[in-house]
Amino acid sequence: MRKLVCLSVISATAMLPGLSSTLYLPGVPDIITDLQTQQILVTLTLSLFILFNGIGALLWSAFSDSFSRRRFCYVISMLIFSISSIGCYFVQTIEGLIVLRCIQSFGASVANSIGAGSISDMYVKEERGSAVGLFSAGSSIGPLIGPVIGGAMANSAGWRSTFLLATAFGLAIFLLHIFCVPETFRDPKVWEKDLKDANVAPTLLLRKQPGFFKKLAENFKVISYNYVFLASVAGALPFAIMFTHETLIPNIYETQYGLSSTLVGISFLSGGFCNIIASIISGRMSDYYLKRGQRIRAEASKSSSSNSEQATNPEELPISDQENLNIPEDRITPFTLFCGIFVIPAGTLMFGLSVSYNASLALPIIGMGFICFGFMDSIVTSVTYLVDSLAPEGRAGSGSGVALLMRNVFAAILSFIAVPWKNAIGIKWVGVILAAISWLCTFGLLYLKIRGGKMREDVKQKKEKLRISEWENSS
Repeated sequence: MRKLVCLSVISATAMLPGLSSTLYLPGVPDIITDLQTQQILVTLTLSLFILFNGIGALLWSAFSDSFSRRRFCYVISMLIFSISSIGCYFVQTIEGLIVLRCIQSFGASVANSIGAGSISDMYVKEERGSAVGLFSAGSSIGPLIGPVIGGAMANSAGWRSTFLLATAFGLAIFLLHIFCVPETFRDPKVWEKDLKDANVAPTLLLRKQPGFFKKLAENFKVISYNYVFLASVAGALPFAIMFTHETLIPNIYETQYGLSSTLVGISFLSGGFCNIIASIISGRMSDYYLKRGQRIRAEASKSSSSNSEQATNPEELPISDQENLNIPEDRITPFTLFCGIFVIPAGTLMFGLSVSYNASLALPIIGMGFICFGFMDSIVTSVTYLVDSLAPEGRAGSGSGVALLMRNVFAAILSFIAVPWKNAIGIKWVGVILAAISWLCTFGLLYLKIRGGKMREDVKQKKEKLRISEWENSS
């Protein structure tokens, strides 16, 4: 029960980036008028928010791992988020709004980086897929309720009022972390005894934690691992596809379909619900296929062993043998490949073609739901794969941090060029190109499923050779 409470609070923290980025989307036309600025500059506040969310994730991850603290990061980040949200309420220039949105994004980014590390601290490998699914479902609530509440508030009290709500959310989560969430970081001194216990499967190596700047450099180094790069891209581009559509929707729905800010916000509900459904289904699928792979390898091990009494139930095996049966590539499920090949492309094509031919509004709304469903499945898959691959090195937070940075860099670029891109080639061809990008990502995932084990082994051998070389040079 205590783990569930902690996971719920951390999931609520992860809700803030999605809430903050979408809360004032329906009010974008009002911001342009009120601050007397151009749409491209207001779009920049959205793009930079996404970019700084990724940069902040790496910084929080490095700080957390270097100083063996997670709770402190959560508490301080919520203060930063709340103070900057108040500043956004009073801002009078677009330049000031851009700066404050970057600071707000930095504060909101904490859970998306160290949240995976917290899950790795609290849950064993066989439970992480479901835990990450619930974590992702919590983070999906932000994009679900943000546009709806933001649209209603923009209509009734103006776009500035949305930042008062963001402040209230930030302060509430700040208090929840103080009173409900203990420190979860696994201190090597505390866990040293458990390492000798055959019933405990540690996910953290016993070693002195590096300093902040060294850890930050290590975080960037992780992306050089080919399997980390592929898994990160597999989650990054579907997210960028989704956010590109979120950027285009307010202008299209208000000008082409004549919707009010409130109705624009309500239209986002389809995507939000699909996010939540996909995160839960994907998490359970991930755990199912991981356990299925364990059983298959346990049975194969028994059939090749002369000991007929050897257990075939993975849970009956010693912990060390259970770890050998865990293959992160099992996280890349047939369901994930199906979503990348069919669901996301169907959504982008449905959205682009229906808007291009001025078809019923129901079609782009359904298309957005498909996009959000497929994107969330890709996030759950990539995060659980990276956590399982890097947790034995104590780098679960680093992996999720660099993956988040890559997601947000792609999303920032695509969302910033979305409007000029649409105006240049038309929304129909934007949909076609984004569908092709989804197909490429899926083929990358398929390659990772087939070759990921070899990739991880090659990286491990290179690191071992480097350690031996450094030891020989030092001696």
